[in-house]
Amino acid sequence: MPKVSVVSVFHNRARFVRRTVESLLQQDFDDYEVVLVDDGSTDGTEAALRAYEGGRVRVIAHANKGFTQSLRDVLETVDCRYIAIQGSGDSSLPARLRLQAQALDQHRQLAVVGGAIEVIDPDTGRIVRERRDAIGSPATRVMLGANPFAHGETMYRADFYRACGGYRPFFTFAQDRDLFCRLSRRGEFLRIPEKVYTRLSFIPGSVSSQPRKHIQQALFSAFAVHCHAETLAGRPDPLDAYGPVAALAAGRSPIAARTIRRAIARSLAYGQHAHALDYARFLHSYAPGVDSMVLLAASQLGVHMSRALVRAVPLPAASIGDIPPAD
Repeated sequence: MPKVSVVSVFHNRARFVRRTVESLLQQDFDDYEVVLVDDGSTDGTEAALRAYEGGRVRVIAHANKGFTQSLRDVLETVDCRYIAIQGSGDSSLPARLRLQAQALDQHRQLAVVGGAIEVIDPDTGRIVRERRDAIGSPATRVMLGANPFAHGETMYRADFYRACGGYRPFFTFAQDRDLFCRLSRRGEFLRIPEKVYTRLSFIPGSVSSQPRKHIQQALFSAFAVHCHAETLAGRPDPLDAYGPVAALAAGRSPIAARTIRRAIARSLAYGQHAHALDYARFLHSYAPGVDSMVLLAASQLGVHMSRALVRAVPLPAASIGDIPPAD
């Protein structure tokens, strides 16, 4: 059995297959397998993955069932000491698996290990942000405030994963935060200082590129924290005790509202005024107040100014068809 099983789930990301898979095949570590999953793609992703099949690479293809269920199913097939997740489209630096496995080998109290990461724009290669901050303790308290990891950078203990029940099907979004909340009750977290992972931002179809998905992620994430807080307080986990209806009883979450406010600010900063307006409309209905009114007005103004600018700038007739619609 390999020490590490690396799992990467793809859905309609054929153009990113080479970047991700070759980064995994260039690791300076030998004791691992790579399990590539095609979740019902229609753009040639499966064929691109099959080109790497053989040796340490296993490819699984099935009809679309969603990211969480795909992960649950594939992790039933692995026999390893550590599980590493790899985001489709992202890349791991050569020392990633070696350094993370080494940390778990040396520190039995660790449940999850990440590393320093860069987030880059896939079109320009520009670094959007970096994350290399140390993670505090106890991990149970850390998870009440924020998710310290990008899902794809992580490696965690397979026995801990199984003992806490794995990914829960209810969490079609924020499945990582829910899992890490439960793993935090079994061990601590570590971010190794070395840069080990590069993440792509705003890939078409991703959560970060679609306000509707990002809003759902914020709500699921807030519910995961609610379940975690209830458990820490000595009460039953609401999802386990009452099922999905527990999410309705949880009420509005300041965590979700804060996430949406940040999304509005980021969208405005990047000139994505239509996205900002989608977020602001949701926020104003979810958590109405003076701040939501101000953010809604700012987003509406941004959209109007973008349209006015497009109308005001004279353009050669031949180029008009090449210009994307205004926000």
